[in-house]
Amino acid sequence: MNIFQNGRKEIHFVLIIFILIAVLIIGSKINTLHQIGVMKKDTKEIFEFPFQISNAALIVQSEVYKMHRDMKDIVLSVSDEELERKINEVNTHERHVYDYLSVVREKVRDEKGKQLERQTRELSRAWKPIRDEVVELVRGGHRAEAIAITKGKGAKQVLELEHSTSALYQYANNEAHRFKNHSNAMHSQYYLISLVNGAAVLLLLFIIAYFTLNRLSRYISKSSHLTDVLSVIRNVNQLIVREKDVPKLIQEICDILIANRVYSNAWIILYDQGQKANYIASTDTSENFTAIKNKMDGGWIPPCVHSETDRSKGYLIIESTKESCPQCPFADMYENKGAFSIQIKHNDKLYGNLTLSVNAAYLKDDEELSLLQEVASDIAYALYNLETEEHLKTRECSLYHTKELYENIIDSVDNIIFVKDTDFTYTVCNQAFEKFVGKSNDEIVGKTDYELFDKEVADFFREHDTIMLAEKRAKANFEWVTYPDGRKVYLFTVKSPLINAEGELLGLVGNSADLTEQKNTEDALKESEERFTLMMRQSPSVIELYDLEGTQIEVNRAYEELWGFPAEQTLHTFNLFKSTEVEKTGLLPYIQRAYNGEIVQIPPYKYDPTGPTEASGLGRKRWLKTRIYPLKESSGAVKNIVITHEDVTEEITSKNALRKSQENYQLLTENALDMIWKMDMELTFTYVNPTVKALLGYEIEEFIGTKLNHHFSPEEFKKAHEIISEIVRTNSEEGASLEIAMYKKDGTTVPLEVNGKLIFDENHTPIGFQGSARDFTAQTEARKKLNELLAALEIKSKELQTILQEAPNPIMLHNENGEVVMVNRVWQSLSGYTYDEINTVDKWAELACSKNKPLMNQYMDSIYSLEHKIDMGEASVNTKDGNTLIWQFSSAPLGIIDGKRTIVTTAMDITELKKKDEMMMAQSRHAAMGEMIGMIAHQWRQPIASIAMDANNMLLDIAFETFDNTSAAEYTQDILDQTNHLSKTIDDFRNFFKPDKSVSAVNLESIFEETLAIVKESLASHSIALKTSYLSNTLVNAFPRELMQVFVNIINNAKDSLVSNHIQNALIEIKVYDEEKYVCAEICDNGGGIDTTIMPKIFDPYFSTKDEKTGTGLGLYMSKMIIEEHLHGFIDASNNKDGGACFTIRLLKNHETDHQEI
Repeated sequence: MNIFQNGRKEIHFVLIIFILIAVLIIGSKINTLHQIGVMKKDTKEIFEFPFQISNAALIVQSEVYKMHRDMKDIVLSVSDEELERKINEVNTHERHVYDYLSVVREKVRDEKGKQLERQTRELSRAWKPIRDEVVELVRGGHRAEAIAITKGKGAKQVLELEHSTSALYQYANNEAHRFKNHSNAMHSQYYLISLVNGAAVLLLLFIIAYFTLNRLSRYISKSSHLTDVLSVIRNVNQLIVREKDVPKLIQEICDILIANRVYSNAWIILYDQGQKANYIASTDTSENFTAIKNKMDGGWIPPCVHSETDRSKGYLIIESTKESCPQCPFADMYENKGAFSIQIKHNDKLYGNLTLSVNAAYLKDDEELSLLQEVASDIAYALYNLETEEHLKTRECSLYHTKELYENIIDSVDNIIFVKDTDFTYTVCNQAFEKFVGKSNDEIVGKTDYELFDKEVADFFREHDTIMLAEKRAKANFEWVTYPDGRKVYLFTVKSPLINAEGELLGLVGNSADLTEQKNTEDALKESEERFTLMMRQSPSVIELYDLEGTQIEVNRAYEELWGFPAEQTLHTFNLFKSTEVEKTGLLPYIQRAYNGEIVQIPPYKYDPTGPTEASGLGRKRWLKTRIYPLKESSGAVKNIVITHEDVTEEITSKNALRKSQENYQLLTENALDMIWKMDMELTFTYVNPTVKALLGYEIEEFIGTKLNHHFSPEEFKKAHEIISEIVRTNSEEGASLEIAMYKKDGTTVPLEVNGKLIFDENHTPIGFQGSARDFTAQTEARKKLNELLAALEIKSKELQTILQEAPNPIMLHNENGEVVMVNRVWQSLSGYTYDEINTVDKWAELACSKNKPLMNQYMDSIYSLEHKIDMGEASVNTKDGNTLIWQFSSAPLGIIDGKRTIVTTAMDITELKKKDEMMMAQSRHAAMGEMIGMIAHQWRQPIASIAMDANNMLLDIAFETFDNTSAAEYTQDILDQTNHLSKTIDDFRNFFKPDKSVSAVNLESIFEETLAIVKESLASHSIALKTSYLSNTLVNAFPRELMQVFVNIINNAKDSLVSNHIQNALIEIKVYDEEKYVCAEICDNGGGIDTTIMPKIFDPYFSTKDEKTGTGLGLYMSKMIIEEHLHGFIDASNNKDGGACFTIRLLKNHETDHQEI
């Protein structure tokens, strides 16, 4: 046995050698990891410092450019809304500039970078007052000055700011090159060190291997004496694997143990559950074994088994059988031999004892004892296996059913699910995984990734699997994969270690969800912050962005629409973890999961934002379906979370309404006057409502279960059966109806109208019939009366058609399909077109209204939704003979005719009236022109006098020889200013007489200001004060020049009244304000008012209180025509409390009307 001891020494030596080799390898790896760490640090510093600074500098440049561009848009803005929108955009870009300058200030390290950042920030601040000045000038209407500042010092400031940001970017770029050079130097240094370390390790390994193999070879031959013992043990182990019968197994083990005479005798005792011997096997078949067996059957236990000496070790060494066990029948036979007594034990359960008789010289060999203990343990394990094998067989059937259920469950989900063992071989997969791989389950199970995918994909999978199994914790990763059909999808894969109850690692389980849509969205969001913000704000879905502290930092426009309050109520103030509303709704666990990196979908819930910690009581209660996505950095750390909401309030409300509707349906069915019934495919009634009692005399229980043919005569049943057979044959979802006589309980018949249809299951297989039946005795009488009414209606229809045809005005009936149903004789006579020539609206528009066809088509798109009569205004009609008529149209809904919405359009020929109005308008214009010429003369008087004075002064200076360049420049500039004033005066009057071609949306304040520019000089010359009050910015639809003519007429009348009545402190007051549907304009004076006796006549044509030279009597008449007929408004006159006249004009607001001439 010394050889075994020497062998153990050699093993210790080998272990020391391997430890030394491991130390060398680990040292080399540590050095490599150190190099990687240094390179990682350098890379991180490049990202944290120059990369982020340069990125921030580029963004600042971009935002400065956008601000400059928006400032140009502010100067060129055409409305207050556009101006405010552009100002808000400039403010947003300015915030972005300071945000990213803060990033630069945080990341910059040296004084140069800080100086550049401060310089850029100071230039940006210096630009602010210039921009504010431009905005104030634009708001004040001084656009020329605003443009000059924008092109001058504004552009200069932007140029300096762009130079500063470029210098900042160049600074970051230079720092990046410095980091890169440093990294390259470190890489070269570490590369040389790695080569030296590798060569040294290889040399040491070669030396160690040489001496190790040389020493071990000298001791290999010394281990041959263990061959017999190992052979015995090998045969025992082979038997344990092969034999399943316990008595036969135990007996053959004993026989093998003495087969090569290593041991003299072997016997095994097995115990029952009470630790009593219940089986004994031995290689000794003599009467000695029989004697010892009989003694043990009598309750005797051999001392070698019973002794407690060294039993805690699981074995007992008997040096002398004679001395240790004198009562044993084997004592004399093995007097000079010792024995091993070893417990057969597994999992703390004692199955029996193995006793071997052996020469005393081998008793002290620990190696042999250890091998025998291992054999005893293997025997115990075999007994344990045989003991549990039957139990496992009973569980096998249950496991099979469980496995089948498990496979059905994982096959029913859309996610990809798979299981691998520790060798990375697939053992389980679902149908979604089969679709992903493009192979069947049999082709996948038993294969590795390298047998199913190309090497690049397999390497990727193997790397993540190896890390996950080594760390024994779940790992998640995102990956692009391509399906066999070429479709690329983005999968979110979670892999977890598969560990049994004993903590043993069995493999891994993977679960992949298709997040292609989310990935595409995420990539789109990362392309640019501007695009992300634009998408958020325009997205119809509600999107919220939160930082790591749970504070809301961004929302989109849909958020405001969902809750009904502006985003400013919660932005940067609302916090998820401080909100009592969030906590009360139970959302915090879902939110925490998202912050832990998980994509979370929350089931529908009701949320109330009206609490004190959200929007100060604003908002409304909504049902929501919510998803929460973590936004991660490249390192995998969560940076923000995005919360999206889908408003399912209507869906939930609809479901509740559906449930209520079903309840009402049930109630309606039970209380319906019709008999509701159901039958199976055998034509047996399975349901009927209580109406069966009143209709047929049956109780419900009596009727259910009866056959259909029981309730009809043979002839009637044949008629019903033919219809039923046709429905079944065609498998139609359409119902059928018939009138049939059905037996009542008392044997009489009742005529019924029966309706029925097939009932289908989810596979569209017919499973029965359902329908209704009603007594149509009353319907028969009703039909007779209905036919009589229809006949009378036909007579009335003909009478109506005659009335329409003979009506004195043109009439057309047309429907929503564009078909002309009828035109009367007057329409055809006046236009010259027959019905066949204009039988569609398009034909009429093309022939008679070609000039206004686009506008007419636009109007016709909405006319068929009318609910009441409307006036459509005037339109030119081209007759067939080439003449042009003016018709005034109106339309009204006629109802549904032949299933189509139908409109009646009537017209009135106002051609002659129109010519008269045009003549009056021309007269009014001529009268106004005379007054305007007087105003022009008055307004030109002072500028011409000023020009004459300048010319006279120039002549005087020349005469006195004091005329120099300075004087010439002053006089010339003054003459140019006066000339510009004269030119502007001419432009104002030219615009007044310029005809309007179309209606436009205008502001009454701007129209009044243009009017006052014409008349104010005339008013001032008569010492008439002017007071204006503009309380409305609402737009109206109007012809601007015509509206100016109305204002000039009324103001001139007021001026004439004030002058003729010699009013002291003469005043004309103008006020613009809003009413519910109208924008109102009041023009009042204190000139004595209007005589109440002539008040009703002031708007009549040719009525005037002035003499024939100064008044035509057309001014107010034309004003009323313009306001009420052209602009569809109202004009009224009254006397005010100040003793003057007051004219009030009401025009419909722009969003309330869309009146335009066709």
